[in-house]
Formats: sequence, C-alpha cells, structure tokens
Amino acid sequence: MQNKSLIFAVLLGMLFPLLSQAQPNLKTKAQLQVFQRYTRYRLAEDERNAVRRLDLSFHELFEIPVTIGDFDNCLELNFSVNKLSKLPPELVDMERLQYLIGMKNLISAMPAGIDQLVDLQYLDFSHNLIPGVPKQIGNLAYLRVLFLNNNRIRALPFELGELSTLEELNVSVNRLERLPSSLGQLTNLKNLDVSYNFLTELPDNFGDLQNLEYLDLSRNQLTSLPDSICYLENLRYLNLRGNRLKTIPAKFALLNNLAVLNLKGNKLTGKQKAFLKTRLPYCDIKF
Repeated sequence: MQNKSLIFAVLLGMLFPLLSQAQPNLKTKAQLQVFQRYTRYRLAEDERNAVRRLDLSFHELFEIPVTIGDFDNCLELNFSVNKLSKLPPELVDMERLQYLIGMKNLISAMPAGIDQLVDLQYLDFSHNLIPGVPKQIGNLAYLRVLFLNNNRIRALPFELGELSTLEELNVSVNRLERLPSSLGQLTNLKNLDVSYNFLTELPDNFGDLQNLEYLDLSRNQLTSLPDSICYLENLRYLNLRGNRLKTIPAKFALLNNLAVLNLKGNKLTGKQKAFLKTRLPYCDIKF
C-alpha cells in the first residue's frame, strides 16, 4: 500500500507542472481595464514588476529601450503612432504578453522570435512597412486577432493555417496575389478582410471557413469564385465590389443567411443579377 502511494505521489508530481502550463491565465480586454495603465516609461521601469499595461503610444518615439524585455509581468504593450522603424530583440522576452499593438509606425519587419510570445491573443502591426510574415507566427496557439492591414506584404505563410483560435484577420491594403490553401484550416475565423490586394483567385477549399460571418474581397482582380464559397452558411456580409467577375457559382443561393452583398463594379449580366435578386430575396444586393 505504501509503495502504491509513493508511485501515485511521484506521478502526480510529474503531472502537475504539465497541467499548470497547459492553459495560461488569458485576460479579455475588459479584464485588463482593472490594471493601471502606465504611460511614462521611467516610472514604469521603477515599478516594472507591477506593470501589467504599458502604453507608449503617441510618444514621438524613434526606438524602444532594450530594457523592455525586463517587464516580465506585462500583459499589454501599446506603442502605436510613433516613428519606430525597428523593434529591439528583447521585446520577445516579454513572455506573458497577451496584447501587442504597434500600429502606425515605420516598422519594416515583425520581431524575430515572435513565437516566443506564447500567450499572445491580439496582434496589431497595421499601417507599417512590413513586407512579409514569418512562418513562426503559426506557433501562436492562442492568437484570436491579427491585424496586418496597410503594409507591403506580398505573401502569407502556409503556417498561418495553424492559428486554430484565430477569429479575426485583416490583411487588406497589401500586395497579395494569392492566399495559402491552409487558410481553409482557420475554422474559427469570423471576420476576414483581404480587400485592396491583387488576388486573381481564391483557394478551392475556401468554403471550409464555416464560421465566417464577414468577408471583404473588394478591390481585387477576381475573375471567378470557387464553388465552395456557396457553403459559407454563416456568412452575413460579402463585399465583392471592384473585381472582374463575369459569372457567379450556380449554388450562390445557398447563402441564405446573407444580409448584405456588394457586387458593384463587376461584369455580371442582367440575367445573373435577376437570378440573384430572385434567389436571395431578403439580401440587400448592390450592383
């Protein structure tokens, strides 16, 4: 009996660390509001162990101090609207970080080793000069929101499809010519904005995005749509304005939850327009 108790104690001792590391203590935006928001870096440095929210936005910053990596307990970092062209490598030492906001700077590359920020839920690097996305981004297992719009991105990595918790993705106003086929693996995705790019086609498995509710594909160069798009049964908003569509899939009428459909600036025939109006009577369709 004593031996069995000893074995159980040993096994429990091995298992407990694994259980404690399995799920981080993730916070919602609302829950973060209870923490003090530090806006002065020197004061924050003096109280670094207490800092949970560090807001350096609108500070005319040209660089972030390398000591940023010492903020071990920080959950939210905002350095939006500055003049930053690069980020210190020490940034990825903030391993408890859950919200990282760096919009409207001059950043030319995402941080190397960004996958070290294992608890990251929200990442906004929109309105920068970023030309590409590192494949390591696929390791961010808890990422829910990714804003990379208004950059210079030419391609998205296949590993993007590994972001199984992603709910919102905005890569509009970039230089994308195609989307990776792995995009169809983002089955929790609700909002997708790929407008103002150079897409000529969509992946055949696009219809696998079963939870998609909002889809903006406007201002691309699409000449056709995959049949699978007709199986996005939760889709409520679809913007296809300013493409080169001459036809639409025959099963388009299956999108019976669609509330808004924008097809302005395409090349559909009068017959196709009439078909859509008949088959989607409750949808606000714009031609």
